[in-house]
Amino acid sequence: FYPDRAVLKRSDTSARLLAVFRCHEEYDRARSITLRWKLENVMRDERFAVHLNGQSIAPDQQQVRYAANGRDARVHTVKLGSYLEYEVAVRPNQLQRGENRLEVAPVHLVPELGTTIRLCEIELDVRYP
Repeated sequence: FYPDRAVLKRSDTSARLLAVFRCHEEYDRARSITLRWKLENVMRDERFAVHLNGQSIAPDQQQVRYAANGRDARVHTVKLGSYLEYEVAVRPNQLQRGENRLEVAPVHLVPELGTTIRLCEIELDVRYP
């Protein structure tokens, strides 16, 4: 994906985080499809709307976890600030073979923060029977 498009300045309230990724799995044959990613430099009560290939991802498809302390570089090779980790149960008709677009738009941000929000660590897990 293109990391330069996956950065959001808090002052730009109309901006979206965009990640374009490619996958050539046989989605209709899959037992489960899970899309995961992290939004770094966010607070627990900030909210985002998620779209995959132009389709809205319903809240009941999402699990969101918050890591207030981020990730420690002593344990992991890549340090992260505080982040929200998304895990989405994707339906086969929400993905395309080839290029896919994940868009994340802010719904509620804490305006006093000066950090830049980053979309990172995208993973598509396709499991077959």
